Amino acid sequence: MKKLTPIMKLCASYHNRPWGGEHLSQAKQILPATLKGGRLGEAWEVSLLQEGPSTFCQTPLCQIVTEGQIPYLIKFLDTSEFLSVQVHPDDKYAQKVSHSKGKAECWAVLTAGEEAGIFLGVKEGVTRQRFFQAIDNKADPSSLMNYYPVKAGDFFYVPAGSLHAIGKNITLIEIQQSCGITYRVWDWNRVDGAGQSRELHVSHAREVVRFEPQQNNTSYFQRQENIFAGGLMLLVDHHDFMASSFMLEPGMTLSLDDNTKRFSAITVADGVLELSRQGMLETVGPFESALLPSGFGTIQIKSKQKSLGVIVK
Repeated sequence: MKKLTPIMKLCASYHNRPWGGEHLSQAKQILPATLKGGRLGEAWEVSLLQEGPSTFCQTPLCQIVTEGQIPYLIKFLDTSEFLSVQVHPDDKYAQKVSHSKGKAECWAVLTAGEEAGIFLGVKEGVTRQRFFQAIDNKADPSSLMNYYPVKAGDFFYVPAGSLHAIGKNITLIEIQQSCGITYRVWDWNRVDGAGQSRELHVSHAREVVRFEPQQNNTSYFQRQENIFAGGLMLLVDHHDFMASSFMLEPGMTLSLDDNTKRFSAITVADGVLELSRQGMLETVGPFESALLPSGFGTIQIKSKQKSLGVIVK
């Protein structure tokens, strides 16, 4: 088994998606032949999930650390079409059905095309019966949902049980609990090259979607703007992850205290950082990530050029 080091620069696992875009594959310099005709939709930067672990020195991360040390997952998403209307279970339901954590998540928007937006939560007055009647009738339910135009620097927290669909022409960082469960309820009548639709999970979704008005408004989703305006900004403090955004000008430095409870991670969206810890130096560039195990002391971060991204503890 690989030993932990003070700084562990990771390699992502890549996942084609029917809604994938081109920005992520270009940023990662992935050749089209590698995608085998598909479109790259997700890069799982810090992941222990068996279906897509990130790697350290060619060793799957799930063989080196435990979920207790990294109870979260960090990924890049890149879209050219809307994602499905979907929902994720909370811890209690996921444990009962799948012996898994639930899936709360949050989004830090990096780029957004013209008219880019997301559907998140249902409109006031929309009931469980009304929403799922539309689903049962195979009708587009998006008119029953809140729509938010988005731009670079926007942030949303998406608690378990919240209906959502990320829109097209968006690149973002998603931070979530370490869980791979998604219940799709609507996929825009999309079919693959063989004419097949993706599986829906309506019966599970009925059990977990939250329709209470106070769980479908803007404040519940902790919407923020300009999260990369400068310095370090706390975004959300969940029991499985605490996420902050950063923007550092060239030459700026930042010190991170050791996290004895969980491992920390840093994901860079733009710029170049130099990390130093216990005499070890590592450079982390655009669309790269590093894991910072606990027990090795303070981490020093220096921005080699204007840099932005997220830090998760």
